[in-house]
Amino acid sequence: MTLTDLLTPAGALLAYLLFASGFTMLVFGLDKRRALRAGWRIPERVLLFLALLGGAPGAKLGQWVFRHKTRGRWFGGVLNAVVLVQIGVLVAVTVPADKLSAEGLREGAAKAAALFAPQGPAPQKTLPRRFGPGSDVNSN
Repeated sequence: MTLTDLLTPAGALLAYLLFASGFTMLVFGLDKRRALRAGWRIPERVLLFLALLGGAPGAKLGQWVFRHKTRGRWFGGVLNAVVLVQIGVLVAVTVPADKLSAEGLREGAAKAAALFAPQGPAPQKTLPRRFGPGSDVNSN
């Protein structure tokens, strides 16, 4: 990515989202460190607000890397809802309107299925030999 790419609206949005995600992940790490040292904690509403401002990928990554805020069902549910809303907004903004119609979705699903369809004949599977009564191995 060059500097001129960042000057486009899409490039600026990508740069912002990368910065917001990185910053949010760092804040999750800081809160985990403070939790381990019994220090002053960052309020959950601040963590969720950072995720809402575009740092949801960093928040989910911070949850996983630091194993932080994984027990609370309320917090996890709200964070997952923020992620789903952001994915929906990203799809609505980036995908052309004609591709979001039922016909466009069917066409896209058919293309995706074709990518994962097996090519050529399926390989023959051999079953493992069983050892024990009635097997043909060691049948003296």
